[in-house]
Amino acid sequence: MTKYFVLYLFSFLIANSNSEQSLQFDQSTIQKIREISTEKLLKYEQIALALPSEFEQTRFYYIVAYEIERRIKKIDKSFNHYVIKINEYEHELNLYKHNIKIGLPSLHLIFEQNYSSIENYHQSKKKAKFAASIYKERIIYYSNYFNDYKKYYNALKKLYYSTDVDEFNQSLKYYYLTVKNINK
Repeated sequence: MTKYFVLYLFSFLIANSNSEQSLQFDQSTIQKIREISTEKLLKYEQIALALPSEFEQTRFYYIVAYEIERRIKKIDKSFNHYVIKINEYEHELNLYKHNIKIGLPSLHLIFEQNYSSIENYHQSKKKAKFAASIYKERIIYYSNYFNDYKKYYNALKKLYYSTDVDEFNQSLKYYYLTVKNINK
């Protein structure tokens, strides 16, 4: 049932986009694809096979790649928020700098082509597949490290916002315990 709903939605999106033989799409198309869950979006192959023409499949892959890239940037930004704050707290508190950096490739290097250019079926399909694999890799990476980063961030934040000596000492103990647990 869900598969048919998503197929219907994409058929509608494609039909309501520019009807010219180009891969351009309007704001309503972009907005509607953002409403689709990531789980459904990553199952794009099932939907693509049901689309009637190669042109519609090409547009579909193109739109999927565009949306997955946007979601990758969103999760990167969310995770980077913690990294930036951790580095700031370490600096302000004059603590050992863990210099947390995320060693992931930039999307600007991954997606060298612009989304405004016309692509063929194989390019669009390859781009969608690549975007989906990058998204899955990032989710695995972030899920492995997120809890540790968040605990460390909370320990630093607690230490940073301590208002009296007792609270500071408790926060410092919590900080050392957190660092010890993370470094295991």
